[in-house]
Amino acid sequence: MVCFYNQKNHCTEKMTREHIVSSSVLKVAFGDPIRNIARAEMFGSKYLLDHEAVVKDVCDKCNNVSLSPYDEAGRKLAKYLEENKQITPLEAPFNSKILGWIIKTHLNYTRVIKDTETNEAYPIKQSIKNSLIKSRALSSDQVMLYVQQWEEGDGFWDAENPDNVHYLQYRSIRFLSQNIVMSNFRIRQLDTMIFFPSNGSYKNFKSRVKSAFDELKSEFNANFQKVDIDKSIKSGKINMTSVFSIDEIAAIRYKIEDG
Repeated sequence: MVCFYNQKNHCTEKMTREHIVSSSVLKVAFGDPIRNIARAEMFGSKYLLDHEAVVKDVCDKCNNVSLSPYDEAGRKLAKYLEENKQITPLEAPFNSKILGWIIKTHLNYTRVIKDTETNEAYPIKQSIKNSLIKSRALSSDQVMLYVQQWEEGDGFWDAENPDNVHYLQYRSIRFLSQNIVMSNFRIRQLDTMIFFPSNGSYKNFKSRVKSAFDELKSEFNANFQKVDIDKSIKSGKINMTSVFSIDEIAAIRYKIEDG
């Protein structure tokens, strides 16, 4: 098996278990030892102990050396979200390592969901993989990032509360006419969305993403804010301007339950 990151003169033959969501982040969310059980359709409706779903296509050097700084950045982000749960809107910390963790997590999920038409993983441009492994800056020319904050509600993250919200949530949508995939990953109150080509082509990428986002906004009333990656890294933060209110969250949940 070839490592997903496919780095010449770097990757080893030994494949390892790469957590879809970093184990260090899970420990912040659920404790150490992690105590959480979830059922996920994307994994064949299997029960997942401690949310520790994994992919097994990353070599030990990429996983344990090159990607480990992103896991630490993810842990710090998760801790920040825990410690600032009552603050709306957030000034979310942001740097190249946090961005790397967000992108890495999205890419892990997309390798699980795959393309329903081909049953193969979506093609990811090698330059994105190279940037992650070599700690190079990613730009909006490679991926487009959108974010939204969920307003804090009583008992949202309490597993014992009947009105709880999942601490981690993922979904994806493929836009056929634009050849674009929307990947949506939320951790606690921070909702992130990235767009990338479903066919590997970056021709007219930004206009295709805009078309897909406009369609998403029209159909689902999505109100995510676009992140200027370079500017946010330079400032060290994202000033959250899009907040998904408690009333809006409740309305969506009741609509799904009634439907």
